[in-house]
Amino acid sequence: IEDGLPFLNFESSEAMLPNGTLLFSALSGFIYFDPLDVPKDNLAPILRFGDFRLSNQVFNPGDTIDGRVLLDKSIDDKKEIRLKYNENMFSVEAISLHYKNALNHELKYRLLPIQEDWVAVSSSSNLIQYSGLPPNDYFLEVIVANRDNQWSEVRRLNIIIDPHSLLM
Repeated sequence: IEDGLPFLNFESSEAMLPNGTLLFSALSGFIYFDPLDVPKDNLAPILRFGDFRLSNQVFNPGDTIDGRVLLDKSIDDKKEIRLKYNENMFSVEAISLHYKNALNHELKYRLLPIQEDWVAVSSSSNLIQYSGLPPNDYFLEVIVANRDNQWSEVRRLNIIIDPHSLLM
């Protein structure tokens, strides 16, 4: 039903007609279609950043920590976020937006310079988490693809973890 099928419970009867049309029976009737007529999903999903969490606490624009505003606007609208040395346990929610079933999408991410290889997960596992990172300039890169392997543009968020003030 989520993928356009009229019902979910199919019987064990199926057939391919001489013209290539596939026929499937179900408890509620039958369906048939020519697999060559199934359109490709050529639109790549749109990638947005949702919640930003610090030590598993969601921070919204205007929320403060130790007397300072952590986010002056939505994490989706930011190119950079600056954290203190002890704020190195964070997560970013990656949201795949598409008019079709987003649960079939794939998500890839990496944190440069410490992760050169992409980590691939289902878009239902969309909370990207890191902890224990040393002070450095990091670049979180995220992409999503639909079920037909159409990839979004890479979203990049610069995450700066400052060293302790005694070390500066």
